[in-house]
Amino acid sequence: MKHPKQIVGHTPQKNIDASNNIIGIDTFSLYLNNHHEYQVIGNGDLIIHDDKHNELTVISTNWGNLETYETLKKLIQ
Repeated sequence: MKHPKQIVGHTPQKNIDASNNIIGIDTFSLYLNNHHEYQVIGNGDLIIHDDKHNELTVISTNWGNLETYETLKKLIQ
């Protein structure tokens, strides 16, 4: 990494973009829409920092699937 990076985890993001100096990583968020239904924000990306090589790697997940949504719905209600 040429420039220092800041990793921020408090603002919901659709995905992780590690190319910027500020990296938003909150890809596991929910919001309640106008129809009182929960909607997911983000694709569930994770970020890994390799200390040895000082590199960041984004790893995709399948967090926004129907099974996860149904489980969250049961837990929240």
